[in-house]
Amino acid sequence: MSDQLEVQLSTLRAAREQLFASTLRIGDSVMAVRGVLRELAALGGDGLSGLAPLPLALSPIMERDLEQLQALKQQLDETVYAVENAAVAHFPPLGALLNPSPLTYALRAAKPAGANVPVALAITPDRYVAQANLGLYQTLVSRRDELAQQQAQLHSLTAARAELEADLRALRNRNATASVSAPTPESARLEGELQRVDAELARAHGEINRLQAEVAALNARLDRVAPGAGANLAEIRQLESGTSADAVLQNTQGCVNYIAQRVPIPAILARDAHLWNDIAAEHPQLGITQGQTPLAGSILVMEREHSYADDLYGHVIYVERVDGDTVWVTDNTHPTPVPLTELTTETSSAHLTYLYLPWHTAG
Repeated sequence: MSDQLEVQLSTLRAAREQLFASTLRIGDSVMAVRGVLRELAALGGDGLSGLAPLPLALSPIMERDLEQLQALKQQLDETVYAVENAAVAHFPPLGALLNPSPLTYALRAAKPAGANVPVALAITPDRYVAQANLGLYQTLVSRRDELAQQQAQLHSLTAARAELEADLRALRNRNATASVSAPTPESARLEGELQRVDAELARAHGEINRLQAEVAALNARLDRVAPGAGANLAEIRQLESGTSADAVLQNTQGCVNYIAQRVPIPAILARDAHLWNDIAAEHPQLGITQGQTPLAGSILVMEREHSYADDLYGHVIYVERVDGDTVWVTDNTHPTPVPLTELTTETSSAHLTYLYLPWHTAG
């Protein structure tokens, strides 16, 4: 990316952050005015007859202006993403994509010399893996190598068994021609070898089944925290290595600010807590996927209807870790991890969703 283009992009990003901060402040002001108007309306006409039409006159204007500002901010967001995508498309990818790297070479060097490992089981070159999941990916690569070795051994054992069976059959035919009725030492040896190879084959089949199940499970764990369709990997890499923007940290509060302090959060996501899952779905470039399974580093979004959430803003909670059936969480009122069940009995319902951030959530 040229220096000139980078400067222009930086200016555009700064304008986006300033507009985002203004939107948050104006939104807070509108909420405050709404509260005053509600109080005025509750007072009725006692001494306020001249102000009675005020709520009806101001409310539509404020709503329209706020919607226009949010629409302008949305257009600026999309412009930034479009320019970044156009720029990234002309330059090689950076970051934690597992292209051939020191990790790849180290894993390949660890293989025994002459090991018969199919090329198809090598590291997938286009798979994005965040730092939080590199250990999981290394385990997957190791299990793939073990599986390949077991499959190669199974092939060798199957060929050895075929040879032993052919030798034993030929020996029996010769003995039959020579009218030898009792087993010979050679036939006993071959039968013993067959039994040994059959035991090795059974063990190899068992190991292959076990390893195939482990590989499938590891792939499933990585897949559920992989960027979703339409993800902008350049944006995700920036989030993984960065922090929440100053405009986000300075213009949010409560649970949203707590999450932004803990996790790099894009400005477009830092809105009212109950909107996070909707915003994530509307912006596939973020790569955020959703589900009902708690994962370490995921964000629990509670709708306004949830019994623990604020009935106006909803709530977001950070998942610290998962121990069996116990989900340990923190939020702005519980900075020390506590079981989710201590906060609410409504731990599974249509009013909550877990967000999996591909740059942070652990599989």
